[in-house]
Amino acid sequence: MASEIIGRIANRHVARCLSKIEQVHELPALCAEAVRQEMHYCAEDVVEAINKYGECEDDDTRGNR
Repeated sequence: MASEIIGRIANRHVARCLSKIEQVHELPALCAEAVRQEMHYCAEDVVEAINKYGECEDDDTRGNR
């Protein structure tokens, strides 16, 4: 379930990033695909970290990172 949600989030952000880039500069297909792949690798890493570590007990919830 978490992997599906994170995958959808990754897809959304890929689309937003590529749309903004393409407003300024036409991006070659190879570059766009590289961005997509890297975002999905990032999403997989997030899912893995959540499964391995769960939520951090000492997580700072004040928004200061």
